[in-house]
Amino acid sequence: MKILNFLLVCGLLFITLTGCDLGNGTTAAPSPVPNAESTSVPTTPSKPSDSWAWKKIGKGQLDTFHIKDGVILYPEPITYKGFPGKDFTSGTTTAYFIRASDEQFSSPDSFEITMKPLAFGTGFTVKDQLFSADGKSIKMASGDLVRGDEDQKNLWLISNDGSVKSILSTKGYDELDLKVKADAANSGESKYRLNWSSDPHPMVDGIKIAFVSNRNGILSKNRGNSVFLVNKDGSNEKLLIDSQKYGNLTIVGTAKDLAAAQNDKNSLIIVNATSGEIKEFPINGMSIAISPDGTKVLFRKVAEASVQKDLWLLDVKSGKETIVDGFPQGYFFNLAGEWSPDSAKYAFYGNGIEVTDKTKGYRDNNILLVIDSASSTMSLYGKPEGTASIYPLGTNHWIDSQHVLVYLDDDTTWIAKLKAD
Repeated sequence: MKILNFLLVCGLLFITLTGCDLGNGTTAAPSPVPNAESTSVPTTPSKPSDSWAWKKIGKGQLDTFHIKDGVILYPEPITYKGFPGKDFTSGTTTAYFIRASDEQFSSPDSFEITMKPLAFGTGFTVKDQLFSADGKSIKMASGDLVRGDEDQKNLWLISNDGSVKSILSTKGYDELDLKVKADAANSGESKYRLNWSSDPHPMVDGIKIAFVSNRNGILSKNRGNSVFLVNKDGSNEKLLIDSQKYGNLTIVGTAKDLAAAQNDKNSLIIVNATSGEIKEFPINGMSIAISPDGTKVLFRKVAEASVQKDLWLLDVKSGKETIVDGFPQGYFFNLAGEWSPDSAKYAFYGNGIEVTDKTKGYRDNNILLVIDSASSTMSLYGKPEGTASIYPLGTNHWIDSQHVLVYLDDDTTWIAKLKAD
């Protein structure tokens, strides 16, 4: 109840325009944020030339979300002096709007957004749509945000009007928690705790949520996490993949009505939330990501308890495994990247083995690599000529199927234009 009361008193976060610099010393009058019905930003014809490969957008690390009229890029995560904490100081930061009609991204418009605390971190609203600005909440297709809490006791739904409500019933939690704490085996290095719910993944067009919990087996010999499914209103909660049969599970991702999970036996488990059909793929590897259309899974093989360098693609329908060709010498896969919206490509940062500046706390010669899922081949896109290394943290952000948002460690953001198919 204390958590819920805290959430209910947290303020919503609003977005405020202070005008766009017109380049002649004047500033446009404040106007509404671009939205699905109309845009206050003047339309500028796109340049016909498509010769560019990299285009600088602005300073800072930017995240992206889509609206009908285009794409809004905003700083992520957004931080201010004194936040988080009671001494939060309101402030503004620069965001950018790219019109859908501007195919060359020739004239992104900048505007200022004013940030305020949101229940569970920070966020902002655009045309009554709520967006998370701290990476802690997941945007659902339904427009709501969903996230778990630190106590692993419940999932929370944050609606566009700012209201917050718990999703799951916790009936039986206290009784089971007492039994777990009293279990004679629950001591020393084998200490374990009850995970009622964590790691939510929206699926089935934002109607349902997959999550993990160890409640069904925590008092048994096999105490691993299982995968559960629940409607976003908390109804029809059910077990999807049982850890007692398939081992300890972590969710790799969701795609339409499919949920993909990795178990502790290096196998991939995929379940259809609608039909309940479960397929186990003994890939002997570590799964990285399932494509948005649910047809492919990217993974790496495991040999002698070590994850191998090579990347593989699994065809979910046939079960065929194909190695990805073209991984450049001198680079390795470290952090997960992101599938393109059309599932045709997978972009990630290739970490350079050689470190050219040892004063930095990370490898400073990272590049952009893109996998073509149809041919299972990799293309090297490098980085903007004469610039700093690609920043090694975070994921890529697709603007559309041919353009990727990339961060550099000189605190600038660029758009990489991929080669036409």
